[in-house]
Amino acid sequence: MINFITLQKQLAWGEAALHQHQLERLKYILAHAERTVPFYRELFKAASFSADSFQSHADMARVPLTRKESLSGRPVSDRISCVYKMGELTRHLTGGTTGKSLEIYCDPAYEDIRVASIFRAYAYHGYRPTDRIAVFMFNPVPSRLINRLGLFRRVGFPFEMGVAEIVDQLVANNFEIFEGYPSRLRSVAAEVLARRITSIRPKVVIASSEMLDATARLLIEQAFGVAPVDVYESWECSQIAWEGSLRTGMHINADLKVVEVCDDQGNAVFDTPGEIVITDLYNKAMPFIRYCTGDRGILQTDKCACGSSLPVLKCILGRVNDSLVLKDGQESVSITPLFVCVKVTKGVIEHQAVQERPGELVIVVVCNEEFTNEVEADMKRRISAMYALERIDVRRVPSIERTGVGKLRAFISKLDRQ
Repeated sequence: MINFITLQKQLAWGEAALHQHQLERLKYILAHAERTVPFYRELFKAASFSADSFQSHADMARVPLTRKESLSGRPVSDRISCVYKMGELTRHLTGGTTGKSLEIYCDPAYEDIRVASIFRAYAYHGYRPTDRIAVFMFNPVPSRLINRLGLFRRVGFPFEMGVAEIVDQLVANNFEIFEGYPSRLRSVAAEVLARRITSIRPKVVIASSEMLDATARLLIEQAFGVAPVDVYESWECSQIAWEGSLRTGMHINADLKVVEVCDDQGNAVFDTPGEIVITDLYNKAMPFIRYCTGDRGILQTDKCACGSSLPVLKCILGRVNDSLVLKDGQESVSITPLFVCVKVTKGVIEHQAVQERPGELVIVVVCNEEFTNEVEADMKRRISAMYALERIDVRRVPSIERTGVGKLRAFISKLDRQ
């Protein structure tokens, strides 16, 4: 509760205060990592970098990048600060959207900040601590002592519960906030619209952990009468950014993270696509310093028109490897049009694109009787008009396998990108 109030106040900081706070935390976390974490001690030494030499934000370019493959290849003991004992830490596991999960450990103080930052974003959009949140995610919702006081309550709806049953529960119970994966929220929204239910009216709908595309956004708003709020987060770095009231970009939690967008050489860029690189300022147990997320986005130069001093992540473009390799060996700039094309196809309930060979694509669909052979053929023609592919196959399945934490991977590339 104390962290929640503190973080709320920090939203009012001006740009100069944010800049100074970041600098102080950067100096601390770099020195802490170099002194107590074997992985970073070795990484810094190999790059001829010393934490003592870090004096300003301009020095970020000298800090070596951290890649998931390097971290996951080291024992946990090399990644955790020697200041802590394992029994003191909270363990999380990444969703495995890249094919391999990574163990994350958080010290108690940071775990509280993780939770408080989530509720801060909700509060910005009208959430009050007495509101009840319906959670449509894979992980069970932990019970906290403060919940018994009627505060910060989150009620989980497990994945094994059918969508029809979930909607029945939403009709029977009043939840002010919905929170979940876009794919799960979309399924619940489709059921609400199919049954023409108009009584489910949450104050806020939070979509996180997956890409929120335009089709899902529209469907959710039609079903619940409120535009969803897109939240960008990861298990490694918790909540990173969240949409403001204007829905023109995401406010970055700059008091808690340093977010860069970098080109292929690791140089920070603005107003142009690149890989999102994050330095967490508070996880002392397992620091993440200039951590390459594998996600692509655009960091804009201008601040949000709403007046917030927080920097703005203009958009998330997907994973670094979320690109089709065409028949001539070139990579497509964006696969968003592909997702939109499949989503709007009549009879498609869920879908996944898989590329196993260059110039070829497999579209896996869960569908109903409206997805006829003629509809399928038309969808393939539309995809062929957008992408130079030699072959497009469609596989109809009863369900699509999800990751270890229940996320639906919209695109899977099985190509060797070396």
